[in-house]
Amino acid sequence: AGIPDIGKEGVNGFYIKKKNPHDIVNKIEQSLLNQSKNEQIRIKNNSIAVKKYRVDNFIKSLVEVFLD
Repeated sequence: AGIPDIGKEGVNGFYIKKKNPHDIVNKIEQSLLNQSKNEQIRIKNNSIAVKKYRVDNFIKSLVEVFLD
């Protein structure tokens, strides 16, 4: 349920249709043919991870919640 909140198609990765092996093949082929897109996704995901999921940022967010 939370996946759409975290990822965005073509920005953070790729969604694959349920029970659709052809979609898996298609996304793998797209990924292999577009290495620059993969690099953009990698950079975006790294940036998000550094900003949102570092321990010190998580603690800061928790402190803000408790102070409010």
